[in-house]
Amino acid sequence: MTAETTEWAGPARFLPPHEPSRRDDGALHYSGLTYAVAFGYRPLQLDLWVPAGEGPAQLQDAKAAVRYLRANARELGISTERVGAMGESAGGHIVAVLGLSAHRPDLEGTHGVVGPSSAVDVVVDWYGPADLSTMPRTAPPPEVAAKLPPELLVPPEDQLTRGLEGQALADASPVTHVTPDAPPFLLVHGTADRLVPYAQSEQLHAALTAAGASARLVPVEGAGHVFDGHDDVDGLVRLSAEYLAEALR
Repeated sequence: MTAETTEWAGPARFLPPHEPSRRDDGALHYSGLTYAVAFGYRPLQLDLWVPAGEGPAQLQDAKAAVRYLRANARELGISTERVGAMGESAGGHIVAVLGLSAHRPDLEGTHGVVGPSSAVDVVVDWYGPADLSTMPRTAPPPEVAAKLPPELLVPPEDQLTRGLEGQALADASPVTHVTPDAPPFLLVHGTADRLVPYAQSEQLHAALTAAGASARLVPVEGAGHVFDGHDDVDGLVRLSAEYLAEALR
């Protein structure tokens, strides 16, 4: 619970835990939460590159990271009997596909540690795209653009698809992979989000519940992307940590 080193997992890297805060780009630091530690869990932040390479590179980075954790659990001083995944925006999209694609060995990738399972037991998805084929092609609105670095000032589906089409585009969409044995999902999304529309989480929630999977959708009334305009983000962090803790028991 006290390791402060950076651990590498293929092209991704684990960052040490930290307190929840907002970065200069407006994104939320929540992966290294003291809330999770209080529940007895070890939070590790996976740093992925966005934009990333073509194809399922981001997903394969995440899968490699989970495999790395399982292969090195003893050295890291952690238990990987149960693993949860949480992400926001593009990270929410990645953890959603990660959680839903354990039955797709063709999406696994071969970099990093090969062999251990990359499956996770619960997913918390904050305002992540769910169906890239229905995402509007709009650049970030001014209030969001002001918080983003230049390389992210493009429509989010362009960041995530990098020229994908047809089956490859479908494979990059969480809704494609929904099955009855999907892990529990918590979806938290601002109803006034102009970058990733709230309807994206509604669509994924509907698909999960229709399949008989466990899913909860929490609308954040009037909030934009990165919960802009919402005055209790800490409460959403706490809600998410509690959901993770309950699912990982």
